[in-house]
Amino acid sequence: MKGLVCSTTLCEQYRPIIGVFLTGTNAVDIFAASVEAIKAYDFFVYVPSIDDRSRSTFRRLGVRFSTELSFAILNAPQMAAALTFGCLPHPAHESVLILTALMQELGIPVLDVQHGLFQWGINFTDDSLEQGFSNATGISMPVTTVADKQLRWHGENEIGYPRYKPNRPPAKNEMMSSILVATNSNWHIYAEEERQNLLCLLRQLFTARTHVNFIWKPHPAELSGFSMLRQLVDEIKAAPETYSNVEIVGEADNNLYSLTELVASCRAGIATVGTSILDFEMLGKPCAIFDCSAVAALNASLIHGDMFHDLPQLLNWLDNLDENTKPPVTGYLHPFDQDCLIRHIDTAIAESLPRRIPRQQTLPILMRYKKMAC
Repeated sequence: MKGLVCSTTLCEQYRPIIGVFLTGTNAVDIFAASVEAIKAYDFFVYVPSIDDRSRSTFRRLGVRFSTELSFAILNAPQMAAALTFGCLPHPAHESVLILTALMQELGIPVLDVQHGLFQWGINFTDDSLEQGFSNATGISMPVTTVADKQLRWHGENEIGYPRYKPNRPPAKNEMMSSILVATNSNWHIYAEEERQNLLCLLRQLFTARTHVNFIWKPHPAELSGFSMLRQLVDEIKAAPETYSNVEIVGEADNNLYSLTELVASCRAGIATVGTSILDFEMLGKPCAIFDCSAVAALNASLIHGDMFHDLPQLLNWLDNLDENTKPPVTGYLHPFDQDCLIRHIDTAIAESLPRRIPRQQTLPILMRYKKMAC
């Protein structure tokens, strides 16, 4: 409900505002896990689009947000610092890059929080010779964040995995007999034939084990019209009698639970290598991991993981699944350290004060960046 608040109350309640610039709603959960218990700051979130679950998350946290890039630009001087969850030189991050450039010109620090298990500038590169942003090309040059500082999930003086809070287990819903399928095949390192192989594997799996209930959570990029796995999503929706044992979650009309909540509520999982593996490890749930040449080196870096290349291997793992089946062990999972995150933010704010542009001199800069948002 909207209302009026007297100015003295606003002054008494003032806390430093931290801007949060997200590339999409997929980053809302990791943002919420990072800041939900922090009381030292207020947060303002820019996200290009919004869904009902994200609105609910912001409401629960009491966080202001906007989907208008111009609004975020014109209010940038109000912010003491900014957090991003993916601030890399990539077209998919364009609006975040614009805001990051503005903050840096204003002298306001930007801290980029790791947003995936394997990420450029942290623990990932590829060996592509043809460079570019399409699915047929890659980036083998050193790629690092363009923010002022990178905050990692593991390593000395790092913040840990924001979802990993051993004293606060996630709530469970009623799906304990289901197998969760968590995929992200839209990664450029996968060849087209490897995506096609995964699509065929899933189709055969769903029809070969009709007595098993599957919950499939595709990555948001896989739900786009350009994704190969979108074909199977549409096929399942068009033939509910054939795929009565499969529920697809994550689209706007069926996006009730976070990945962590889904992992907490399933019996076990099937996944492509990515952040979901950390959740299966964190919650002690077995998980079969898709293996192919594109991700062989990444999978080999895990301490333990049950890999499958084809349908017989996957069915054998599924049919022999029991209480003795071990969860994955990545070597990358560390508890979240909220105090460490606060120290990084406080230090960045303090160190930026001498270079901040006085607020009364910011308008020409803001108007120049506002033109980029039109």
